[in-house]
Amino acid sequence: MIPLNVVIPFGLVTDGGPDSEWFALGHWLLPAVPRVGEEVVALDRRMRVEQVRWSERGVSIYLPHIRIKDEHLSFIEGHGWETAPWVDEPPSDWLPDNEQA
Repeated sequence: MIPLNVVIPFGLVTDGGPDSEWFALGHWLLPAVPRVGEEVVALDRRMRVEQVRWSERGVSIYLPHIRIKDEHLSFIEGHGWETAPWVDEPPSDWLPDNEQA
């Protein structure tokens, strides 16, 4: 199994204000790295892989940007995803070291 970092960028929709940019980060074990264009199931929906990045920190796949109402943030976190405002990239201390990259 290959450890993957799964990143979902999302706009957090709040009443009366502009979307703020966030991301959800999940850690999956899969038998193979999905290719760009392949579909995976995340957050109870099918999403196409938009980008795959290999680094010394492991493999990261990026899924499409979505919009989420602020009251649904607890749903994401309740399914084991870490969430944070998107500043630049997911913090490197969130990405586990591994030897699969």
